[in-house]
Amino acid sequence: MKYTIVTCFIIFISLSFAVFLLNPHKKKNNTVLAVGMLNGCVPFIFVNQEGKYEGFDVDVAQEIAQRMKKKLTIHVLDSFASGYLAIDQDKVDVLMSGLDITQKRRHSLNMVYYTGEKAKEYSLIFWDKIPSAITSIEDIQHIPDAIVCVEMGSLKESFLDKYRFITKKRMNSVVDMILDLCFGKSLAALADSRIARRLKMQNDQLQLLSVPLPPEHQVCGCGIAMNKNNTQCARSVARIVDDMIHDGTLKQLEVKWQLEE
Repeated sequence: MKYTIVTCFIIFISLSFAVFLLNPHKKKNNTVLAVGMLNGCVPFIFVNQEGKYEGFDVDVAQEIAQRMKKKLTIHVLDSFASGYLAIDQDKVDVLMSGLDITQKRRHSLNMVYYTGEKAKEYSLIFWDKIPSAITSIEDIQHIPDAIVCVEMGSLKESFLDKYRFITKKRMNSVVDMILDLCFGKSLAALADSRIARRLKMQNDQLQLLSVPLPPEHQVCGCGIAMNKNNTQCARSVARIVDDMIHDGTLKQLEVKWQLEE
């Protein structure tokens, strides 16, 4: 009888350890809100002169964590693709950085709206001037060896795939894309229009060209993304964001970071 009990105990411990090994990324600390963000997505998150992260999303995430009575930890990711993987593996609770809300993303993720309006266009960003031969994105096919840079794993990248005549350069952040334009390595960069206008306010050497979007590529503002299975977190975030909208907190942060036009 003792042998049977000991054997069952050993089997139980072995199975528990195996489950732990198969799920190494599951978080055990419920006092922390882990938020994934993409650095360089101005004004949502960027590194200030003191080497610290700041921006609209940093402030929003801090407010959400505070109202949840949790400590905020920011995990800086190198692409949207790594962000989706981090959510799927439960390395982060939520993903931010001006993430567009689309029907496709709503199908695979819990998304809570928190800022922005419906986007019906993107912007092509040029350095210094727009070539006279280009009045639309279709005209790029007339420029030999033209390269357009775009954020890796973003909706803009999938949109560019429609234009097979465009040589696409995948980059990690908008900041990297602007540097690429500055040094003449790419003809243009494709970005969200609101972010593009914000960048132009900071640098008048940037020139913008509107790129209208078909209905299937239009977005319904920016959302906070979570794993479909993380329903408790999604409910909490949705409730807090709703409170922040109604008490004016989000409006104040939008004004602070000049998200309003």
